[in-house]
Amino acid sequence: MEIKSLRLLSVSDHNNIGHDFYTEFRSGLGEREYRQLSWGDNSNIPHHEHFYFHNVLNNQADFREKRNPGLHHTKLSPPLFLTPYAYSGNYRVAQNLSAVKPFVGDVRSYSGYLTVDQRYHSHLFFWFFQCERSDHLDRPVLLWLQGGPGASSLFGLFFENGPYKIKNAKIYRNEDTWTKQYNVLYIDNPVGTGFSFTTSNGYAKNQTIIGKHLYEALKQFFHLFPAYADNDFYITGESYAGKYIPAAAYEIHKQNLLSHFKIPLKGLFIGNGLIDPISMLEYSDYLYHIGLLDETQRDMFSRIEDRIKQLIRTRRWRKATNMFEDLFFSSHENKTTGPNFRRITGFRQHYNLNGLDFNTREFNSFLQDEVIRERLHVGDMKFNKGEEVGKALEQDIMKSILDKVNILIENYRIVFYYGQLDIICPYRLSEAFFSNIEFRYAYDYYKAERKVWTYERQDDQDNIVGFIKEAHNLVEVLIRNAGHMVPRDQPRFMMDLLRKYIGS
Repeated sequence: MEIKSLRLLSVSDHNNIGHDFYTEFRSGLGEREYRQLSWGDNSNIPHHEHFYFHNVLNNQADFREKRNPGLHHTKLSPPLFLTPYAYSGNYRVAQNLSAVKPFVGDVRSYSGYLTVDQRYHSHLFFWFFQCERSDHLDRPVLLWLQGGPGASSLFGLFFENGPYKIKNAKIYRNEDTWTKQYNVLYIDNPVGTGFSFTTSNGYAKNQTIIGKHLYEALKQFFHLFPAYADNDFYITGESYAGKYIPAAAYEIHKQNLLSHFKIPLKGLFIGNGLIDPISMLEYSDYLYHIGLLDETQRDMFSRIEDRIKQLIRTRRWRKATNMFEDLFFSSHENKTTGPNFRRITGFRQHYNLNGLDFNTREFNSFLQDEVIRERLHVGDMKFNKGEEVGKALEQDIMKSILDKVNILIENYRIVFYYGQLDIICPYRLSEAFFSNIEFRYAYDYYKAERKVWTYERQDDQDNIVGFIKEAHNLVEVLIRNAGHMVPRDQPRFMMDLLRKYIGS
């Protein structure tokens, strides 16, 4: 039978290393055949799929460590790798294979894996949701990236802005989802985050690699969904994505100047982002002025901050990261002396002064469910919590990405929005960063009036949402009664912000 299309279905050898594969063959007449694929079969495989098949067979990585031992592997289909279809132009086949059966309501979505570095077998998992409007083919495409480093973007999907919510082990519709107005793409980034995976040598160590991986994934995505390739494109996210977003945008900007393939990037939305760490290292004063530290504790914090700044200036990145983590993230049980945020304040989280109420255990359990995994096309791959990602980026955490922001802001609108109640990336500590941005309209920004932002409620009363200051492409926003995760804490205010700067 002449092979017209091929789908890799499973690893067949007893070590799950990857010499023999069960595959689905489709002939030109649409006939299907499932059989074991061996070396002698590759002569009839079309060019692009032959290339991919050759590289997969020659990859000797042991993926036993990437599989979840708690799952019944025989019940699950293997992960769906879509890169062969992107390169061969078989996007209709890819869309059919990647379609996700709705959990609640008529939610149209697609998921699977995109190969971003064949050398290390690095794959990014994506889940794309079609806008719920009838004119979805004309609506903007928004990419959402979570922070961490190592946090899955599915967290944002289920707890912040996606069409589904998880509560009491059940899935509900989210009435404040961004998909009511926009097409939204979620990617587990970097490789090794969430359902994305790589080999031990494949973890990204800097933002340049992360930007290249995201660009490669986006290029494949738009080949797989060409109907959206000309739509306005925005990159959104929060926290440590304050680095991912400029990294991806810069790579898009650079490649758009060099390649015939263009991604129509229009703007960025960065929520409570970590962008220029050295300018934000004034927690001592901030925590003192909101009453979480007394004078003695403030002075202790300040001395540690000065030491971290000196480490940054002398490019001792790993030590700067470790000292910052000791100051803020170490559990108070493990650190009984010296300044430590959790020990001194008693706070067990640093995302919202009012506390948090979401259940991450429920979230993790949900993603282990075999029915869920089957629908998402992830097979028995582990859902990674990001520890290895964080270790690989240890020398990146305290580095600034301000140089990329300076280039991007001359070409794209960047909306920096902040929840007023955040502790770890608060608005107050970002003001110095705004002043350090170098662009043609810096003086206009300095002189710009900070305006009250109101939201019209159903009872015809204006509600003060926050404050906005802008000049040309730089937009600075403070949102009241929200913490680190604005789309979760104030979803309607967040949607209003998107409408202001994207359109409805």
